[in-house]
Amino acid sequence: MPLQTSVQIKGILDGKEQTCLFEHDEGPDAIFRGRSAREVFLQSVPNSGCTNIRDEDIQVQIQCTRKCPFGFAGFIESDPKEASRRARQLLAKSDADLAEEGTPDPMDLLAAAVKAVQDQDREKVVALGQTFEFFARMSLGEEEAQNSGDIFVLVAEQLAKEK
Repeated sequence: MPLQTSVQIKGILDGKEQTCLFEHDEGPDAIFRGRSAREVFLQSVPNSGCTNIRDEDIQVQIQCTRKCPFGFAGFIESDPKEASRRARQLLAKSDADLAEEGTPDPMDLLAAAVKAVQDQDREKVVALGQTFEFFARMSLGEEEAQNSGDIFVLVAEQLAKEK
């Protein structure tokens, strides 16, 4: 199945923060094509010919996901070369291999968290909240998923009280 890739590059150019967003149905190589994040950024934002931006002044978030029969598997990475390597590994895996890495059903996670609250297993509740937040970040992005793990835990606690 194809690999969905989204790349977000942020940087400050001419004193103004600019963001580029790319999406592709292949791995990161299809977006970077051997270029650095700095080169892709400078070629993609409107600027007055300013090229004095350092690599460390650029923030990169590369998200790759692969749809599987049971959900999604993927990763978030900031290094284009490492993302390309991991994307190749992800594409090479069979669906059976991905079963261990796939996105769990949120309702299954919530049911497990409610049970853990009832069992007073706080460590497990927190771990399930962190798992939920990780997969929320994979599918929604960093900002949209912010605090989703904490909210998940609160919902689990509330549902446990109602039972």
